[in-house]
Amino acid sequence: SLLGPEMMMSDLSHRKVQAHNREIWEGDLVDLIDALGRKVLYHAGPTPEGKPRTLMVKGHFLASAPALERRFPDASFLTMVREPDKRLQSCINYLRVSPPLLKLGPTPWGWLVHFFMEGEAEYCVLEMAWYTAQTGSRKCVLRFDDYIRDLEGAMTKVYRECFDITELPPHVPIVHAKRHRTNYMIDRSLEQLEVDVVQYRARLAPYYAWCKGQGLEPAEVGDRPRNRASSR
Repeated sequence: SLLGPEMMMSDLSHRKVQAHNREIWEGDLVDLIDALGRKVLYHAGPTPEGKPRTLMVKGHFLASAPALERRFPDASFLTMVREPDKRLQSCINYLRVSPPLLKLGPTPWGWLVHFFMEGEAEYCVLEMAWYTAQTGSRKCVLRFDDYIRDLEGAMTKVYRECFDITELPPHVPIVHAKRHRTNYMIDRSLEQLEVDVVQYRARLAPYYAWCKGQGLEPAEVGDRPRNRASSR
């Protein structure tokens, strides 16, 4: 992260495949998920009812989503979408206080702002395109606002669309646990970071609308056999 914002965009962003990292996203990562998944399922064994277990994988896999879909055509892909403002602010502040490499000090604020503004904007566009595309896999979009307001409804949606389960299993929480909040080491606002929020919202207007449930929905793909994966 100390080689400049363009290098950060090239090497640290998980938004898309590029020529120099294609083998990582489309080969190495997919092979790793496959190997780890097989190992986990083997050691877990069947459910108490004797049925095969379902594998759920969480991670930032949007760049690998097409390759994962090709490897696991029966997978379900789940994402949680939220208006980018808070995520942008959180990411910039978080990386600023991350332990520096080689004792060179923290990454300059301007680099972080450029990296996250451009990277997140491109990620948002690609995420919406992927999750509304007419492809063969099942896709589920969970909105952050719905998750906060109605946990039971949000989890019901996930189990219904990803697992074909209409009633929540008893172990799934339906009420949010009380959060223990702590103060951040640094928490600069977007205004303090000199981010033009109005311009940024205008630039990503379709995505902001999508986060509010006013845009495209995931394509209906009918009844198909499914496995599970997550790309966000």
